[in-house]
Amino acid sequence: MELKFSNLSLDEILSLYKFNLYYGSSSEHFYSNELVINWAEKQVMQNNDSEILLIIASLGLDKQIDSDEVITYLKRYLAKKNIAIPDINYSSLIVLKLLIQKIISSNNLNDIDFLLSSFVFKYIDLDNKYFHKITKYWLFIYYDYFARYEEPNCYYPKEQLCEKKQYDKIKFLAKRFYTLLNNKEMVQFLAKY
Repeated sequence: MELKFSNLSLDEILSLYKFNLYYGSSSEHFYSNELVINWAEKQVMQNNDSEILLIIASLGLDKQIDSDEVITYLKRYLAKKNIAIPDINYSSLIVLKLLIQKIISSNNLNDIDFLLSSFVFKYIDLDNKYFHKITKYWLFIYYDYFARYEEPNCYYPKEQLCEKKQYDKIKFLAKRFYTLLNNKEMVQFLAKY
């Protein structure tokens, strides 16, 4: 399983873009030019007659996609529509929502293990209070269910639950957080802190 995303809204794509700008190369597996191009293609197919979107969609026909060109046209589209790129606090919570969505759609504990280990250790230190708290919570879930070594303060449900119950428990927890982070007004509120 990988952390690539597809079928995202413009808000989610812009959040991934901002997150990638903030963190640099370590988060490249989140954002891609293909996300922007695929989004533009869908907009064109839904009869959005923006000339700029048509240009972005056509960039996918190039053998090698020029990142600067994609961003230049995307920023022109945003300026024309008066859409701002979200700040890093908001963006980080949206990225966290997308990660949790991936956990919900995962097929087994190994996929969840990969998702958590790929994310929580790298991004736990972001300044946003709620991003940090939720990521720290998932770090403890990782230690409780996937840690490969003994920790004196860890509770080990793994020893008490069968694999199916572990899987169901983690998915239940993920759905709880997804409900919270899938509410745009709530994310805007949490992003202030």
